[in-house]
Amino acid sequence: MKYGHTNDDDDGTLQFRLRFEKADRDKDGLISYQELKTLIESFKYPCSDAELQDYVNEVDINENGEVNVDAFLDIISIIQNGIEEKNNSKNEIIEAFKIFDKNNTGLLTPKNVFDIFKQIDQTIQEEEVLQMFKECDLNRRSEERFSRNAET
Repeated sequence: MKYGHTNDDDDGTLQFRLRFEKADRDKDGLISYQELKTLIESFKYPCSDAELQDYVNEVDINENGEVNVDAFLDIISIIQNGIEEKNNSKNEIIEAFKIFDKNNTGLLTPKNVFDIFKQIDQTIQEEEVLQMFKECDLNRRSEERFSRNAET
């Protein structure tokens, strides 16, 4: 139990324990990799085969490829922590984007980026900003926007 789950139900542990018991068809306290995979998929957790195998390798102290309930709870905790980290990173990116999106349009123009560089005293050429947008802009409208906006 090194990943922070508890024996009470504050974090939903009881639900996970019950689902584990149901997946443990032969009631030996262990589930196979395939049973684990099916169980993880039933929770709709995003987890590739390679990731799941890594998690099993990390918590499988007996190295028998099977997982007991504590190891299963450790895997759930690892997955949930990963999801939380991804959500936090996404939120940080959104907040940073809002700083650049002064008009709250949900779009960044090359002029926005150019102005930010000027505000932080970083030298960048218009052509460099345009090149960045050419590499990212699928609708190819950024050049016109920048040219129109740069003149104002």
